[in-house]
Parts: sequence; structure tokens; C-alpha cells
Amino acid sequence: DSEISEETLPRPQTEYGKAKLAFTQDGCKIAEKAHMRFIMPRFFSLFGKNDYENTIIQSLVTKLLRGEDCDLTACTQYWNFMYIIDAVQAMIHLVEGGFSGIYNFATQDTRPLRNFVESVKRMIGGKGNLLFGTIPYPETGAVSMRPRVDKLLAAGFQPLYSFEKGVAEIIDYEKSKGGVE
Repeated sequence: DSEISEETLPRPQTEYGKAKLAFTQDGCKIAEKAHMRFIMPRFFSLFGKNDYENTIIQSLVTKLLRGEDCDLTACTQYWNFMYIIDAVQAMIHLVEGGFSGIYNFATQDTRPLRNFVESVKRMIGGKGNLLFGTIPYPETGAVSMRPRVDKLLAAGFQPLYSFEKGVAEIIDYEKSKGGVE
């Protein structure tokens, strides 16, 4: 459960993770041969408006706005969320600034997942309940994320969105679509 820097050696367990690692390794080699810059964003958890319905933030917002209960794991693991607009701006910043290399795309706001979930509930209020522990963790256990963002910050990037500011935009967006209280 240690911090993850850009130098932390990845140990992918899934085929998806293995493919991302191979892409990064191949991209670095090709760019070096061609004397090109190569930027590889290492995304942790991005969130934003109109996200996939089964992501934790989108699911929470949708269900809680409808007054529905939310089945959850115990949410004891550490997590980190970056709003999609900040991720796009970080990439633009790195490209325009002439940077290259691997960068963790995350924020300095790492905390227990339960804290993020409870924050969403506080912002929405309503009748829906957070049912912690109703979904079991996989056999492999809970995965914690503690990304370090020193390198991204040292490149001069500063995120504009706190977690709560991003969630507020999602709530406003979902309310504007109708069908929720």
C-alpha cells in the first residue's frame, strides 16, 4: 500500500494492464529511435460528466439523485480521483511545454474511498443510503492507489478542480438532463 511514483515498476495483473505496459515500453523505444518526445499519461481514476454509468462516481450520483440505495464494498482502500477537464489540461500543458516521459495523472487528494463516497452523499443528500460492505472485495483483495504527482506539479501543472467541484458539475449536469429530483 505504498505510494506510486513514475519510477514504480508496474506489475500488471490483467491483460489490459499488460497491454498498457507494452504500449508504454514500445512507445518509449520508438520515440527514442525517432528522436521524438513521448508523453505517457499514467491515469489513475478519472471522472467527469456523462461518464460510463457503472463507474463509482457516476453510479453514486445517478442513484442518490433518484433516492436509491447504493451497494458498495467496504470502501476502505485509498483512492485518488482527477476530473477529466484537469486531465485534458495537464496533457495540453505537457505537450505545449515540450515535456516528455511518464507522468502520473492524479491529484494530491488521496484518501479512503469511503471518504469520497460520503462526500458525494453529503452533496446530494436525499433518501438513498450508502450500503457499505454489501459488495465483497474480489479474492485478490482491495486495491489501494496512492499516486505521487510530484513530477506533474514540477512541470508546472496545477489542477483547477477539487473532487467536490467536479462532483458538483456532474450533479448539475445530471439534474439538467431531467428524470431526477
